[in-house]
Amino acid sequence: MKKMILGILTTTILLMLLGCATPVPPVETVESPVLDPIPAKPEFIVINEVASVGDYEFIELFNLSSYPVIFSEGWVVSDNGRGYEDGDTPFIIPEGTTIGAYGYLLICPFAEKNAKSVLNDKDLPADALCDTSFSIGSADSITLYFENTIVDTISWESDVNSFGRVSDGLPEMSTMLVATPGSANILEPTTDEFSIRINEICSKGEDYVEIINSGELRYLFEPNSWYLEDSQKNRDIKIESGLRLKPGEVYVIYTGDADDPLKLGSSDTVILRYKDEVVDRYTWSEHVQSVGRDPEDLDSWVAMVKTPGETNELSQ
Repeated sequence: MKKMILGILTTTILLMLLGCATPVPPVETVESPVLDPIPAKPEFIVINEVASVGDYEFIELFNLSSYPVIFSEGWVVSDNGRGYEDGDTPFIIPEGTTIGAYGYLLICPFAEKNAKSVLNDKDLPADALCDTSFSIGSADSITLYFENTIVDTISWESDVNSFGRVSDGLPEMSTMLVATPGSANILEPTTDEFSIRINEICSKGEDYVEIINSGELRYLFEPNSWYLEDSQKNRDIKIESGLRLKPGEVYVIYTGDADDPLKLGSSDTVILRYKDEVVDRYTWSEHVQSVGRDPEDLDSWVAMVKTPGETNELSQ
C-alpha cells in the first residue's frame, strides 16, 4: 500500500514539474554577413610564395586585408626583375578576379612550349589562374605591378621548391618552406640534434657531396633514415646503412652513380635529411668546382681544392 502511494506521489510531482517547465526556444543561427569585395590596393597584396620546380611552377599572392578584394585593370606579374614592358611576356591578372579576406590567389604562368604538359597536369588546382606568359627560372625574380608601379618583388639565386614568407604576409623570407600553393605557408622541420654535416660539394666534372662527422663521438647511420636530395626534390640518394664515421672523418657520395643518379646543377641546393627533418643544406648559383667548409672554421664555406675523402684544402 505504501509503495502504491509513493508511486502515485512521484508521478504527480513529475507531472507538476513538467507542466510548470518553461519551453526552451530554438537556437537561432546567425550567419556572418557576406561582404562585397573592395577594390584591390597595392598595400593589400603581397607575393607570398613562389616555386620554380615541383609538380608545377606557381606564384601565390596573399590578401592582407580583412575584406575580400577585386582586381581592376592594371595588375600585372612579370619575371626577370625588369619593367614588364621591356621583359618577357607578362602575366595579366584578369579584371574582376577576387581574393577572399586573408586569402590566396594562385597564378601558374607557363611558356607556350609547355602548355600541353601544364594544362594536362592532374595536380594543377582548378582555381589556379593559368596563361601563356613566362616560365619561372632557377635564378629569377618575380615582380607584381599595379599601373606600372612596383607593388612587391621577390628574387632567388637557385631553383626553389618553395620560397616565400615565413608566415603569411610577414616580411621575413625563407627557402625552407613546404610547398603549399593556395594555403598557409609552412616551414620545413629542421633539427640540430646531429653532428653530421655537408663538408664539400663539387658540381662540375665528377659530381660529389662529402659529409663529415663534426662531433666528438663515433656515429652509426641508421637504416633508411639518412639521404641527400637536391632542390628539385624528385631525386635522392640514401646514405649507406651501417656506415660508421669517427670524429672528423669524412665520407664521399658520388652523385652520378648509375644506380642512384643525382645530377647537381649549375644553380642548385643540396639538402641533407634525417627522415623528414633538414639537418644541413648548401645553395650555389653557378657551377662549383669545389666549395666546402673552412677546416679552421666549419661554419664558413669557401672555395676549395678538390679533396674528396680528404681534409679540406683552401684554394690559393
